[in-house]
Amino acid sequence: MSFDRALFERALRETRDGELGEPLTHLALTGSTNDDAAEAAKAGAPHGAVFIADQQTQGRGRQGKRWDGAPGEDLLCSVLLRPRLAPSVVSQLTLAVGLALRDAVERWIHSPDAAHGAHPVGAGFKPTGVSPADPPGDPGNPVGARFKPALTGVSSADPPGDPGTHPLTRTGIDALRWNPVGAGFKPALTRTPPVVQIKWPNDVWIEGRKVAGVLVESQLRGAELASAVVGVGLNLRRAPLPPELSGATSVAHFTSAPPSRELALAGFLVELERRVSQLTLAGLTSILPELRRHDGLLGRRIQVEGRVAIGRGIATDGALLIEREDGALTRVRSGSVEVLDEVAHSATDVRLTAKPPK
Repeated sequence: MSFDRALFERALRETRDGELGEPLTHLALTGSTNDDAAEAAKAGAPHGAVFIADQQTQGRGRQGKRWDGAPGEDLLCSVLLRPRLAPSVVSQLTLAVGLALRDAVERWIHSPDAAHGAHPVGAGFKPTGVSPADPPGDPGNPVGARFKPALTGVSSADPPGDPGTHPLTRTGIDALRWNPVGAGFKPALTRTPPVVQIKWPNDVWIEGRKVAGVLVESQLRGAELASAVVGVGLNLRRAPLPPELSGATSVAHFTSAPPSRELALAGFLVELERRVSQLTLAGLTSILPELRRHDGLLGRRIQVEGRVAIGRGIATDGALLIEREDGALTRVRSGSVEVLDEVAHSATDVRLTAKPPK
């Protein structure tokens, strides 16, 4: 699937209020967009330059781990930043990027219309019993009205149609959920939208499964930060994923109308601009409450560099707080974190499944 530059630029103009997204370099095949961005940074490329590839042959995550994406289906991109930050807080930039990506993913799966610029009252739905007293803000009640689905012509035997043409796929109504890998509609048995979290320091989870990874690589000029390359790998439109990625998931698994790469990139850049600005102007404290609220390791039994511990939150400097088996609290500033308990399906389950330290 080719990248539609005009669509991306139009979406960016309609949503952006900043500098990210220009110039855009699209590559059908490359080794690594992070490497491309780093070379461009050395050559003087400006803040906000973006590099996106249909396919990478040497995509990587933290600690040199390989990242493979589906050609033309996943979002594989890098953004060149020249932020006014001290080199010592680059790790905090990783957290800000992760939060931005989390925000974008949550919007796409909780309100799929937002990813396509559609009205929240999609075709096939009509309001009934509208009352000023109806509470706003309910995910299934986007405009303060009660809704009921118009199911005319929908059958369990209906094939999964084009999200842009099926009358019931472009809605934010949580009463029914499209089955992206099967046929027709199935009643949603869950009462809450999917949980989207951050796995410290650089992953994004949906329902406890990895959907995206972030890699931030910096370049110094003396004692100053010359540039930072923000690399993102996002499982966007693949569903189901291959068996070797059984511990991962994709945006397409949670909505029948995942955004195109063009719209996903534009939407991510909007969130990235916001979070980087907050970090630059007000420091980590400006985003720390949200980082803590969406902390996927909180209360989880984990293994950090071979030692078993319990995740106890994110510290004021961005470090991971853990409780060791002897009960002592300590900070982890880098390293590999493995979750030992079973994958939880809600924030409540996260706390219930975590085992107390011995």
